[in-house]
Amino acid sequence: MEPVSKTSTRLAPSRKTAALQEAFDETMDERTELLRKANIRRDMMLAQLKADDEALKKYIAMI
Repeated sequence: MEPVSKTSTRLAPSRKTAALQEAFDETMDERTELLRKANIRRDMMLAQLKADDEALKKYIAMI
């Protein structure tokens, strides 16, 4: 067996770290996108509730 050089042992943790960072970044990107979509849905729901409330107020005013 050939002796392992110090540089090759340093590369392995660096590659592992890079892979972990990439996985973390991908997870955070996915989480960000899910939160963005949830915020859009929430905003749409609040807008619909406001429109429903206005329609109900107009209906009550007609009575």
